Amino acid sequence: MPFCTSAKVKIAPSAAIRSVPDAYWWVFLAFHLVADTTCGLVCWSQGRRETPRQLRYGLRLFGTGALLASLLWTLKLAYLCTRLPFFDPLFSPVTGIEAMFMAAGAALPLLAQVRIRRQHRKAYQGLDVLWRDLTAATPDVVLGPGRLRAMATPLQLRLYRRVIEIRDAMITLRNYVTPAALDLARRQATDHAFPEAGAEAHVTAFWLTAALHALHRGHPPQPQSVNLAGPGAHDLADEINHLLRVADAYQSPANCAYRASLLGTG
Repeated sequence: MPFCTSAKVKIAPSAAIRSVPDAYWWVFLAFHLVADTTCGLVCWSQGRRETPRQLRYGLRLFGTGALLASLLWTLKLAYLCTRLPFFDPLFSPVTGIEAMFMAAGAALPLLAQVRIRRQHRKAYQGLDVLWRDLTAATPDVVLGPGRLRAMATPLQLRLYRRVIEIRDAMITLRNYVTPAALDLARRQATDHAFPEAGAEAHVTAFWLTAALHALHRGHPPQPQSVNLAGPGAHDLADEINHLLRVADAYQSPANCAYRASLLGTG
């Protein structure tokens, strides 16, 4: 509703409608000024702390939008005091910019969720070949329900289950690795001169291939005293990254050659 320019300041769309006293607009505008300023300052203060990057940027953008809203209320208070027409053209641009910043700040976490889901999808697919081979040999480790029900399970939970099932399969298969096969796997990795992380992943891929070969040939399991679990992970993301390196090594030309050598030896 536009401000009236009468001596006693009222705000009303027309003379036929009962006007609103100035006191209402002073309280209304002052309340929004204090609330939006507080909101903006809190968002900016929290956006400077050790929070995830996307959340920090989202808080800063939203806080900037709230402070721009405070600017809008300040301009309206100035207009209420002076009635200068200079202020009227500023209201719409400030409102538009304020809305843009707030929308960007609110949308940023959603974009982060989209990116995380894309990463989970890529990781889930990247582990597929390794998971299929290991769980085919050790079906008892499979935790999930039937295929139709599994498709209705959230992707993050399916990825988590896939990681658990791969790890459980590795625990079972390590009992089929002989000391000679493990030594050969380490020598193969050394001969190829892989980088440190790649070497460890290839050693794991080699002994998994040897274990699958022994299991398929009917060799009995034996107690394994060597720790083959790999490096300890700090969180699920570290565990997924480690298994993705193992999955890449499992499908690498070096492991294909290693598998062929095992088949050639009978």
